[in-house]
Amino acid sequence: MGKVGGKKRVGGAKKADAGGESTAFTSEIGSTVSDGASIGDVGAIRKLIQSLTQNTNPLKRSIDFVNDDIESMNKEMEFWRNQNLDQKAKYQIELKNTEESLQPLQNKLAEIEEQVKEKKLKI
Repeated sequence: MGKVGGKKRVGGAKKADAGGESTAFTSEIGSTVSDGASIGDVGAIRKLIQSLTQNTNPLKRSIDFVNDDIESMNKEMEFWRNQNLDQKAKYQIELKNTEESLQPLQNKLAEIEEQVKEKKLKI
């Protein structure tokens, strides 16, 4: 609650009543607030507001942490997507290298199999 001119603000700076005339809501501790509200009511409202504030602060911190966690998870997901793309590219390169290195061996195998067929025909 803010202090206004040495007085504590209770509900707002001013409130307009039915006649259009504004009445102050500020009061010093121990006095009665205008518009028929008693200090007990103001004290109860003050306690409720304090309780509400105390209970919502951890929620706000949790929400802040959730936002940080989401940002962190998005960064991590982007990292793993990039890793996936890098590994796919490396796999394709290795696959091509393997096929190129196996080609002479496959050619030789085909040649030997052809020779075996020819020898079987001779027999």
